[in-house]
Amino acid sequence: MSQRLFEAALKNRLMTILLVVVFVAIGLRAMTLLPIDASPDVTPNVVQIVAEAPGLGAVEVEKLITFPIEVSMRGLAGIAEIRSISRFGLSSVSVYFDEGLDIYFARRLVMERLPSAAAATNHPARRRRFSHGCVLSLLRVAPRWWTRFGLQPSRL
Repeated sequence: MSQRLFEAALKNRLMTILLVVVFVAIGLRAMTLLPIDASPDVTPNVVQIVAEAPGLGAVEVEKLITFPIEVSMRGLAGIAEIRSISRFGLSSVSVYFDEGLDIYFARRLVMERLPSAAAATNHPARRRRFSHGCVLSLLRVAPRWWTRFGLQPSRL
């Protein structure tokens, strides 16, 4: 079988050269259209909610803060899973979304659900944070003096 193929290629040199040129051109075109990242982003789509609750133990944080936040996040579009960690005075809820979902859309979905989570908590959590550590907004239950002095510009 292979011997007949080689004989046909040697007899029809022009056709063999044309086929090689066509396949090389198709390969070069595919190579130029292929997106190549120097360092591809392999991190999952995750939005992290961090709530501070000073003075509460881990069990109290789980019961009063973490669980209501988890319950309010259920039912969002595109959720893969919800994980949480409760420590002394700190609650961290990670909401993992499907890979095809835009991260900014996922953050917006979580931001729309956070007021209902804040209303369900029985303890004034001071602030909520998202991934990359940026503080997005203060909860309504924070003391006014803390909000007012925290937002004033510093003077030298």
